[in-house]
Amino acid sequence: QALTGPALRGRVGLQAGAPYVPGQISVDRNAIQLAYEDLGYQSAAVDARLELSQNDTHVAVTFVIREGPQVFVDHVLIVGNVRTKAETIERELQVKPGDPFSLSRINESQRRLTALGLFRRARITELRHGGEATRDLLVTIEEAAPTTVGYGGGVEGRLRAVQRAEGGVATDRFELAPRAFFEIGRRNVFGKNRSVNLFTR
Repeated sequence: QALTGPALRGRVGLQAGAPYVPGQISVDRNAIQLAYEDLGYQSAAVDARLELSQNDTHVAVTFVIREGPQVFVDHVLIVGNVRTKAETIERELQVKPGDPFSLSRINESQRRLTALGLFRRARITELRHGGEATRDLLVTIEEAAPTTVGYGGGVEGRLRAVQRAEGGVATDRFELAPRAFFEIGRRNVFGKNRSVNLFTR
């Protein structure tokens, strides 16, 4: 009921008139299961049934789906952010209160938080409470150090043409020159995923 027949058929590899591949059954069953989980049907169950024709040249494949209840996100709780504003974190979340409890969107939200580079660890877990139809999401943040410092040094050597006197022949002379660099950066400025960096050499 939640997904139409054509929508589900577009997700499966087995098609009418095509050769039957036994291993494709489990792949298609998992694809249908994932489609329901993305809509918040966490307890959906998908079974595949096969029926061979009398001469064993055709097979009828039937997927039986028990959808179960749809689960929604009730609250999104954010803890652990000291310098980072909650709005910065919420902007990366792909699930909001009232949305279906979609595992793929939750995983994508966690990936986007990690990609910011502001946190040592970003984790999203579910919190169950009274009703089976709603879940809370707990976003746990461990912020990284706001200041980064880098430095280094070395020596550069090169041949340089030097003319000894007027009209004289130029000769190559090997020269050494010291090299050094220093950089300092401050990230998460004002808690808004902004950074300021200074580099000198």
